[in-house]
Amino acid sequence: MIIVIGKIILLLAAILFVCLWFTNAVENIGVRLKLGEQVVGSLLAAIGTALPETLLPIIAIFLAGSVHGDPKTDIAIGSIVGAPFLLSTLAMALLGLAILVSYKKRQDLNLRAAHDHISKDLAYFIIALSVAMFATLFPDAISKIVFTVILLGIYVTYFVTTLREGSDHNHSEEDAEGVDALYISSVAVAGFRLPSNLFWMIAQVLLSLLGIIYFAHRFIISIEEASVMMNVSPLVLSLIIAPIATELPEKVNSWFWASSGKDGLAMGNITGAMVFQSAIPCAVGVSMTPWNLDSHTMFCFVLALLSAFILLLSLKVFKRVHAATLTFLGFLYLLYLVAIILF
Repeated sequence: MIIVIGKIILLLAAILFVCLWFTNAVENIGVRLKLGEQVVGSLLAAIGTALPETLLPIIAIFLAGSVHGDPKTDIAIGSIVGAPFLLSTLAMALLGLAILVSYKKRQDLNLRAAHDHISKDLAYFIIALSVAMFATLFPDAISKIVFTVILLGIYVTYFVTTLREGSDHNHSEEDAEGVDALYISSVAVAGFRLPSNLFWMIAQVLLSLLGIIYFAHRFIISIEEASVMMNVSPLVLSLIIAPIATELPEKVNSWFWASSGKDGLAMGNITGAMVFQSAIPCAVGVSMTPWNLDSHTMFCFVLALLSAFILLLSLKVFKRVHAATLTFLGFLYLLYLVAIILF
């Protein structure tokens, strides 16, 4: 057991390291291409860091053959449902804590991000997640195809809209000055340093993504080993433990960005991933699994929607999002833990 825990700690450290390299590369690409924060955070970073939790259920589904009751299918569905739940509760809470911790440097506890962009992300998330929930009532093949197309259409619309809006909000010179030099360009081999051009920026992104996917996968395996030793049920593993591992890149990236005062990137990384997770993986789940959601998975969806509504209400009514509001959303995650233990 001690060896497994040691592996988990080392893998966490490895994920932290590659996330730093990923955020550095994404920021440099954003500056080089003069893209706005919402494009960098909500599209580039969100899709990139969403790959581990997207690949996990797809691999599990192919291994299980989408048979209802198969543990791998249950793990796949749990991972799909758990991802948006973790992002909308625990990831938001960690973002709030990052703002609180860096208060002396910030001198402000409100989220510094474009309210209209956050509201748009939350609206798309609520729509997509509601569609995914509604799809469980229609198990026939035709309905599955219809709901899959709708979910994919929602994300395509979101992607195009965000890309179009982001072109009107380019990085400022101040943003560029706050970005660290490309890490890979500091690597010297026999006195030769790699250039800091777009090619090596993309290379750093790809290498970082490979690292994130590999270490997240190894992390999940280690968590599975620990769960067997502790006799934890597959449902708890799929709904809680696996998403914690696979959502770690978003949480870490957003913590780093918020601590540096880059709230737009931090929040965009989370909300962009929320939209992606509520659309693309859910479309995979609807089309490739029985998608018969039980009370545990439905409760996850309800809490995720509640979290999004709380944030949207704060933006519309109070015209701001306070760090305390973000931190409070973590209690919805704790509420689920208590519910799953008691019931």
